[in-house]
Amino acid sequence: MDDEEDPNMSHELQKERNSPPEDAHEWAGSSVPAWGLSPEELQDKKTKRKLNLQLTKKKLEAEERKAAAERSLVGEKAEAEREGQRWR
Repeated sequence: MDDEEDPNMSHELQKERNSPPEDAHEWAGSSVPAWGLSPEELQDKKTKRKLNLQLTKKKLEAEERKAAAERSLVGEKAEAEREGQRWR
């Protein structure tokens, strides 16, 4: 759609020409409005969101593993200290 003003066209016709049709989503054959994202852009956005969620999940899992390892080390240290006290 051309956003340039046409001096030979009335304001109402200019406004109608520059606005998306009411049935643009049906006309485009999808539920995405014709003036919105293209199917490729929408898929890229969904893919980026999915990858971001996967990355966040992996980060959380890594943090959980690190915390578990730290708890394990604390437990081993406490056990070694108890055994050390037994040997004294």
